[in-house]
Amino acid sequence: ADRIYNDTISGAKKKGLEAGHAEGHAKGLAKGLAKGLAKGLAKGLAEGEAKGLAKGLAKGRAKGLAEGRAKGLAEGENAAKLETARKMKADGVPPDAIARYTGVSPDKIKNL
Repeated sequence: ADRIYNDTISGAKKKGLEAGHAEGHAKGLAKGLAKGLAKGLAKGLAEGEAKGLAKGLAKGRAKGLAEGRAKGLAEGENAAKLETARKMKADGVPPDAIARYTGVSPDKIKNL
């Protein structure tokens, strides 16, 4: 009877240990997976946001510089044309000739 009792207790302990191990494994795996996913997601989002921001800033800066250069060149060309037209007018060149050679409108030439 003692042997049967000891075998029963031993078997119950073994089953309990196996069940506890399986339950602990499942809970640990779920907890570790959730924690790992959360940490990985947060890190990935932060890195992606930083890279995207840097790329967007660089692209925006380059576009702004290009637009600024183009606008500056256009304004410079226009100022040069007006200055040439002003000098031509001062030298007595007819307005229609000034307009033809500089591209400045006759109305603007009158106001120079």
